[in-house]
Amino acid sequence: FRKDIPSLKVVVFIDETNTSRFVGVLKELMVDRAIDGSPLPPWLLWVGAINPFTGHATKDTHTIRIAGTEGQFQNVQPDYIVNQLPPSMHEYVLNFGSLTSEQEMVYLSGLLEERGITGDYPSDVLERGILLAHRFVTECKIPRVHLSIRDIMRALKLYKFFVKPKGRAMLVPAENDW
Repeated sequence: FRKDIPSLKVVVFIDETNTSRFVGVLKELMVDRAIDGSPLPPWLLWVGAINPFTGHATKDTHTIRIAGTEGQFQNVQPDYIVNQLPPSMHEYVLNFGSLTSEQEMVYLSGLLEERGITGDYPSDVLERGILLAHRFVTECKIPRVHLSIRDIMRALKLYKFFVKPKGRAMLVPAENDW
């Protein structure tokens, strides 16, 4: 592909860069522009999305205890740990900040509209509920607890399930059950 357009740049996007266990390898690719000491081509560009590091991730918090069978506990690795970036990567970080409340409303309205969830009473309740939940979680300022787009997508899937007759039947008892 580069033979036809020699000036072409290739951008590699890596999401969740600092939740990976391979932050050191990513640093080598992105900052040192090498892999295992071998230089990468200059036309290869790297972009990574990161999550804010709050300073709460320690070796002790990388394992959580969950209840297993018969009251036994087991230590497991959580799915989501934000690791601190190596110092050499700090100068490359661009902070895009947070959305304002108004921007959150516009974003969520667009997301609901895109998925055909608008204009009826339950969808208005869903939208307000998501916005209130987001504000509540944000104001609590609990380390490593936040509402993400992934959580919003789960809420939308649940909403779609419960507005269908089968899901609604689980929530609203049949008249003969009264």
